[in-house]
Amino acid sequence: MFGFKEGTTLVSHTSQKGKLVLLLSTMHHDDAIDHTTKEKNKPEITTYYNKTKGAVDVVDEMKGTYSVSRKTNHWPLVIFFSILNISGINA
Repeated sequence: MFGFKEGTTLVSHTSQKGKLVLLLSTMHHDDAIDHTTKEKNKPEITTYYNKTKGAVDVVDEMKGTYSVSRKTNHWPLVIFFSILNISGINA
């Protein structure tokens, strides 16, 4: 199922494992379906995400390994620690 609003596309897709996948994209603006994959009727947005998600996985792994985060109930500190973690990885 696709949803469109002001340059943004939301897609809801059920994977082969039966899990619901929600993706929000500002790059894709149509309801194109990729018929070249093993999984039939897979949205092109999902295929593109799967091809380019490698960097996200690496950053998430590094954030877990080299984290400066502390347990806190104050949301500004959570954001601050997240910014510090990403800054450390980018440095």
